[in-house]
Order: sequence, then C-alpha cells, then structure tokens
Amino acid sequence: MRKKVFVVTDDNISWVLGEGQHRIRIDHDILGPTCGLLPTGVDSTVPTTIGLRWNLTEARSLFDGLMSTSNHLVLKKKYVTINTSKPIWWCAELSRKEGLMCLVWG
Repeated sequence: MRKKVFVVTDDNISWVLGEGQHRIRIDHDILGPTCGLLPTGVDSTVPTTIGLRWNLTEARSLFDGLMSTSNHLVLKKKYVTINTSKPIWWCAELSRKEGLMCLVWG
C-alpha cells in the first residue's frame, strides 16, 4: 500500500487518490464548503462521485477539458465517495472557524 502524503496550507488540505474507490469522511466543522478533483500527473481520468453538490458520473476529466475545481461539499452528507480510473488530486477547503486547532481523520 502506498503511503499518503497530505499537503496542508492555511486554506486547504489535499492528497492523491489512487485508482479505485475511496470513501472520505467529511467533518463539516473542519472542511468546506469548496472542494475539487484534478487529474494531476495523468493524461485524463474518469471519476464518479457521490456526496458532492455537483456529482460526476463517469465524466472524463483532463486539464484542457472538464475539471471539478470548484465543487461543494453537501452539509447533510457525512461521506464523499470517489471512484476514479486513474490517480486524481483531491482538495478541500479548510473551515475558517475560530479556535480550530487540529484535524481528525477516521
């Protein structure tokens, strides 16, 4: 199994999702509302998503075509499911709530 490397900035957290299906637990106190999927390092990929405001259904994603760069997490959804044919870069905005000190992953 490949280790995950997380990129965390003042505004976002992101990481690569390998080929296959992924279920990401969303803590709305920490993440959102904006999120995105980018076909980084591959010619294209075909993602399908469940749990986003604008779900993708086998939509070919490539840099000079369709990309889901400004999607939104749905407040009532606790999980986002992403199935991708090739690796894809997942990013989510970090909440700007006062006093937020740590991230909880489960």
